[in-house]
Amino acid sequence: MCEISGARVNLQQQPQQLLAVLLERPGEVVSRDELRSRLWPHDTFVDFEHGLNAAVKRLRDTLGDSAEAPRFVETMPRRGYRFIAAVSSPRPAAATVIEEAPPLPPARVEPRRILSIAPFLVVAAGLLAVVAATTLWLHPFSRDTIDSVAVLPFVNETGDSDSDYLSDGITENLINNLTQLRTVRVTARSAVFRYKGKVADALQIGKELRVRAVLSGRLVRRGDTFIVSAELMDVERGTQMWGSQYSRRATDLFALQEDLSSEISDRLRPRLTSEERLRVTKRYTGNADAYRFYLKGLYHEHRLNVEGLFKAVEYFQQATQADPSYALAYAGLSDAYGGLSFFNALPPREAMPKAEAAADRAVQIDEALAEAHISLAWASFTYDWDWPAATRHVERALVLNPAAVEQNGLYPYYLTVARRPDEAIGVARRAVDLDPASAVNSHALSVQYYLAGRYDDAIAESRRTIELDPTSGVAYEVLGGSLAARGQYDEALPYVQKAAALNPMNAISRAYLAYVQAGLGRRAEALDAVRELDTASKQRYVPALAFAIIYAGLGDKDHAFDWLEKAYQERFNRLAYLRTEPVWDRLRADPRFDELLRRIGLPV
Repeated sequence: MCEISGARVNLQQQPQQLLAVLLERPGEVVSRDELRSRLWPHDTFVDFEHGLNAAVKRLRDTLGDSAEAPRFVETMPRRGYRFIAAVSSPRPAAATVIEEAPPLPPARVEPRRILSIAPFLVVAAGLLAVVAATTLWLHPFSRDTIDSVAVLPFVNETGDSDSDYLSDGITENLINNLTQLRTVRVTARSAVFRYKGKVADALQIGKELRVRAVLSGRLVRRGDTFIVSAELMDVERGTQMWGSQYSRRATDLFALQEDLSSEISDRLRPRLTSEERLRVTKRYTGNADAYRFYLKGLYHEHRLNVEGLFKAVEYFQQATQADPSYALAYAGLSDAYGGLSFFNALPPREAMPKAEAAADRAVQIDEALAEAHISLAWASFTYDWDWPAATRHVERALVLNPAAVEQNGLYPYYLTVARRPDEAIGVARRAVDLDPASAVNSHALSVQYYLAGRYDDAIAESRRTIELDPTSGVAYEVLGGSLAARGQYDEALPYVQKAAALNPMNAISRAYLAYVQAGLGRRAEALDAVRELDTASKQRYVPALAFAIIYAGLGDKDHAFDWLEKAYQERFNRLAYLRTEPVWDRLRADPRFDELLRRIGLPV
């Protein structure tokens, strides 16, 4: 038996079954796909749509409810329905009591119709009582708190490797959306994508990543329709919390993102505030082409090589052309240009103004986009050397989405430059603790130790980075640089040689090798590097800072300061760490060094 505010109501079979399903998870969205699979599994799409719409209408009519001002059943556009009235504990007679939601403005229903329904607000005694009581037993309202989740890379089963950008993009967007849940820790992209293409048990991965829940999914294509299946597993209990399947045309994939994000967040946080729901399901574009270009841009950007970054720029530009109001695409474009500067593929004065302009445009479109503020913070402290601006953007991003900031590998570098080395090490340390198998996180921690002058710790951590990824040239560079900072040039030499061999196009790696050679008294070899880089500069961009490093190692202060001045004119990003990098120790007593720090804006 079910009572509505103390009155009984009579329902036909389909509305009754619909109400029973909604009562299984009061306050949560039940998707249209789930309703179809449970109540209309054998109907055609047209029959299902007709049946569902009719059942919802009859249920609302019986309850005296309306779509415009719902008190019981709320429509979630393109997603499904949820029961919004309060539901109390069962009474001794096994009746489920539904308490009417707080009054809303009157629905536009004819008075005569309300009068004719009011005396008969009843639900049939027996069947619904059994269904509701069973629902309460199987799905208790007080669930364990899910405080952490990992979204594994969705498996591309379309048979077309060119669709990898789509499965990867779905994964990444889900990760980004779920970071909006402030009380749920979402494992970073760098951690979960290590499992891409590997056959592994989701529960085991969850234990390795130290999370309570794991989301996995698959992407299949049938003609112009994509079918996405997903399931959420409780790692601690080894049980499925939720599973569903979605069918969407290629032109409506962003709606799929909203549905997935909403469904999963409802399982992780059963009582989302309206603000949280808006953040989690926010749609940044309604243009299918723009969304597709954006996903392709993300895919190439995360290849983390120069070729991929140039491709990413192309796709992000196409996304912004297809939808000039697409803030996320502008943020992606900013990051891609920033990456090309970071990898020395483009001179800073060519790449960074474009990165800054794209991030500015993103903020103009959507001031609440944390990713755009992070991009502007990076440009502010590595290119503009505007530390107050960098701080403003970091603090704003922390308010908007603290998880996005902490998961961004640039954050500890900002803290180091801001003279907060202990915090920088703490942030990098937490990332390692959450994902001990990540070579990227390990490297970031070793760099913070190095810049803080904790060379023993830097050496130990960079050795661990190399164990995790023997091909990491930058790890060998930090290891060699830390040994050289302690004056152990003999021990440093093989590591900087390895770094230069792994990164033959990286002028800074070649300069570090020459710096160590100079420290060993092998001046001729160090000067050979100067000639090599000078020849290379005729074909590609070679940072002036590379020459400054070599001359600093040789003890040639005049040439070192000449090249530092050129690096200043280039606005090379690594000058942000001038105050802390040990390669400049021989220059610190020279008044020209303090003057350069002042011009960059770094405190002396």
